[in-house]
Amino acid sequence: MENIFLFCLHAEIPVMFRKTLEEEVTLFEGQPLLLSAELNKERDVTWKIDDKPLKCDFRISASVIGTQHFLTFQSSRLTDQGTYTIATENIQCSSKVTVLEIKREWFVRGLQNQKVPLKHSAVFEAELTADTPKIKWMKGEEEIKPSDKYDIQKDGKIIRLVVKSAEPEDVGEFTVEVEGQQSKAELAIEVPCFTTKLQDFAATEKEPITLECETNLPDVPSNWFKDGKPIKPSKNLKIKADGHRHILSIKKLERADKGMYTCDIVYDQTSATLAIEGDFQINKTYENTFV
Repeated sequence: MENIFLFCLHAEIPVMFRKTLEEEVTLFEGQPLLLSAELNKERDVTWKIDDKPLKCDFRISASVIGTQHFLTFQSSRLTDQGTYTIATENIQCSSKVTVLEIKREWFVRGLQNQKVPLKHSAVFEAELTADTPKIKWMKGEEEIKPSDKYDIQKDGKIIRLVVKSAEPEDVGEFTVEVEGQQSKAELAIEVPCFTTKLQDFAATEKEPITLECETNLPDVPSNWFKDGKPIKPSKNLKIKADGHRHILSIKKLERADKGMYTCDIVYDQTSATLAIEGDFQINKTYENTFV
């Protein structure tokens, strides 16, 4: 009995964990991570991820203080997710690490709907929270590349798409995609039209007259016609455009000036008849004489 007691007294205590790894750890990407375990004896250990040896680098380090073992991540990444195991001799324990993605909001200011006059440039602009090269512009489902029609600009966190000389076929939805997030806006075009049209006018010979009409947009190019033929300005006939107003003036009305006058702005036109009042008087006098 005495010999058995002495044998038990000198038996070596097996290596075991005083403190095991946390079974589950969840954190956001970018956060530091510390895994720790403690043995009852000083022993060399092996760290693994998903049963494969873990390689330490400038970001991941393994350290030991006596019987305590630490695995430190300075900044976690999505690729760090997995099951981590610490093993020594015939014992081991594990921790399941889940790294959550931080969904950054990329847009400080998104795209705004644009409405521009025909043939003018439209500018879509957005402001980002950070600079990134992962930017894609689209019209509908089709990706936009720099061209004679489109100018893509980037000034730090400010990004722009310039639609040059907007035409009716450019109307639609435009999208910018940044790191998987999207901002959308619509392009509409204001087509020039007449808001005030020409009015039929009658005047006496040698009087000055003015024909005038107005457009919804300023500085719209216009052309004037008389009886379907282009009008050329002269000393007696002046053509003027002033903002929304389109003006034709005749300094001294002549009989040859009577007829149909038209102002044309490509997408709309207005016409009016200019009559000479003296013609009606002559006809009336002649009619009375005939009777």
